[in-house]
Amino acid sequence: MKRLLILLVSALAVASCAELGYSGPEVEIGLEPLLATVTKASSNGPIVNGASFGTDRTIMLSAYYTDPNGAHTQNYFTDIPFTYYSSKWAGGTSGTPNPKYWPAQGRLDFIALSREGSASGWTGLTGISHSGANVATSVTYTMPDNSANQDDIMAAYAGGRDCAAHEAVPLAFKHLQAQVCVTAKTATNAGTGYGVTINSITLRKAQYSGTVTFTGATAAVSWSSLGSQKAGVAFGNADLSLTTTAQTYGKGVVLPQQSPTGANGSIDILIQYTVYDGKDKNGNAETGHQLSYVYTIPATTWSAGNRYIYAFSFSWNEIVCSPTVSEWGDGGTENVNVPTLPPVDLSLKTYSGADSPTRNTANCYVVREAGTYDLPLVYGNGIKAGATNAPAYTRQVSDYTADFVNHLGNTLTSPYIEENAGCTASESGLLWQTNAGMVTEVSLADGSPCRKLRVKIEDIPADNGIAVVYVKDTSGDIMWSWTLWMTTDNLAPETVTNYQGVNYQMMPEGLCTIWDEGRTRCRNAHYQWGRKDPMPPAAAYNSTSNCTLYTISGTTYSGFGIYGLANDSDAGGTVRSVANAIRMPEKFFLYYSTTTYNWNNLPWMNNFWNAAMTASGSLADDQASAVKTIYDPCPAGWMLPSGRAWTGFTTTGSNTTASSQWNVIGSFANGWTFKKNASDAVGTYYPASGYRDYASGGLGAVGSSGYWWSYAPYSQLYSRRLLFYSGLVYPLGSDTRAYGFSVRPALEQ
Repeated sequence: MKRLLILLVSALAVASCAELGYSGPEVEIGLEPLLATVTKASSNGPIVNGASFGTDRTIMLSAYYTDPNGAHTQNYFTDIPFTYYSSKWAGGTSGTPNPKYWPAQGRLDFIALSREGSASGWTGLTGISHSGANVATSVTYTMPDNSANQDDIMAAYAGGRDCAAHEAVPLAFKHLQAQVCVTAKTATNAGTGYGVTINSITLRKAQYSGTVTFTGATAAVSWSSLGSQKAGVAFGNADLSLTTTAQTYGKGVVLPQQSPTGANGSIDILIQYTVYDGKDKNGNAETGHQLSYVYTIPATTWSAGNRYIYAFSFSWNEIVCSPTVSEWGDGGTENVNVPTLPPVDLSLKTYSGADSPTRNTANCYVVREAGTYDLPLVYGNGIKAGATNAPAYTRQVSDYTADFVNHLGNTLTSPYIEENAGCTASESGLLWQTNAGMVTEVSLADGSPCRKLRVKIEDIPADNGIAVVYVKDTSGDIMWSWTLWMTTDNLAPETVTNYQGVNYQMMPEGLCTIWDEGRTRCRNAHYQWGRKDPMPPAAAYNSTSNCTLYTISGTTYSGFGIYGLANDSDAGGTVRSVANAIRMPEKFFLYYSTTTYNWNNLPWMNNFWNAAMTASGSLADDQASAVKTIYDPCPAGWMLPSGRAWTGFTTTGSNTTASSQWNVIGSFANGWTFKKNASDAVGTYYPASGYRDYASGGLGAVGSSGYWWSYAPYSQLYSRRLLFYSGLVYPLGSDTRAYGFSVRPALEQ
């Protein structure tokens, strides 16, 4: 519950508060609310245009006196309730008259307040008081958490009224807040195969307190010092079965004038709904799927006195919102003036969300807020600092390297996907996401210097989220895929010093981290060595079950699985090539043979995460000379670390089971907090995110062991990694490349 402060100022001179005496015959001051311009707010649900100013209301009136010469001014009366009784609006309340009379000459300026308490029909103005002179009025009231209990506050000004005319004071009230309403319908009747029931609709993260100034002479309303952002205010909570006719859901929400995309922006509407897509033998809906949809309010300004209607239409495969705006009581509606914001090009943003002076592409992009985004159709980091980055996809020929190829198995001739032979984009989409309703639209868009994938993101989960999007060729094969990591985490690099004294600028958490347990535990995606695409994380930090994945329509995604048979590359025609791995980012490739225990059919591919690697193995601290490749899974500016990045995690720089030789802080807590250097007292946390098994694709040791890849090969069979659990720390371990391990990026140097 928050406090809302309203200041009403008539823009007149300051004077004392003494009440004037009367001269001549006493004529009582009467009021005439202008009924045609006054409408009720939330107690009527949708506003009834032209509704009368209810006679059950109370008006709080203040008057300011100016003598005939304009030389003497003062407050005439302040905070006087006027109510409707004896067939007229007069001072006082029914049974307790308090008439006010016109002076014999001069003029009066009036400021009037009215408040409708829609919760219980409350119409009084208890608790409202004036402060200062010049009929400056402050009103303090509590904004309820439910729209059914909110208040409509209105003000009116009547200036320069001739005291000798004795006319009824006309009051044209103006709403000091905006109202937001929601309507919903289906595009097709339920009887044709599906139905939709709205369970609840909530306005989230709007602001409900602040100071409003009402300038009487101009009737201008301006808000300032907004605050008290609420987690959510319900339009209503009753189930509503939709038809093809738009229905208003619940009641409107009244709130201060504000921009939904300002400093405290990303205001959204959360819809909890159920889709019925099955029928019983009688044709009645049988199967219901409870889903949620988040609509982020586009850039505009919710202005006082306007009613904003967000009209949702549900069809089987999409939800469309059409916003409109009208004045309260004018009976008309027009399109909301919502400026179309250009999509944000993710290749022109850094991982921190800052603008980048040059274009840098990657296989993973960090997304920090809801919106519409573009990502160029470019292979991985094929564009760096605005220019073609040929070293990222050019093989340095040796016995231990392989060509960088595309989904057709062809060596790349250009970093731009569609400039390669047979690579024309015809379709785009979402493969999977960890949160329903996070990514809601994916399309192809023209652009420069190439076509782009356009992605609409409705929500950034509080605990992070992962999505994989793709582009297909004219044959329907995936040509390339990208990872979107939705997070607001601070990813500023931290310095980790290894045993040899070499500093590495490491990401403070694993790539594609998702948080659990109030952000005290976490898990992350797994990667097969040399592949760019993430395997879905575990369901929880201590679970070996797969995380539930979702499609773009909010249904459960079931396409993730294994590809091939362990040590049987030819069974069923399953060829574990690099091209197939690109075409099937949703598949975990089982190991190809006992000769290499690799996930593909190549004898060597030591250069897949470091294009400069031409040897059979690597151990040196060669981060500065490493060349990030188009298969690297990290965001722009980051890459896999070298094989000796973690030797500082033990006092010997070697693998050890002796606890006295572990450079750790505290006890094992589903992971270790390692010292970043010998004198570090804070540490850096590495979760025990387990692994995906090379022979089954299943999760193992989640919550008990941590496995973290480097870019460094060890031999034909293995690559180097960090391994730890409660009884050992191995900074120089190695494993077969068909395993799925975690990735902790380091800055490119």
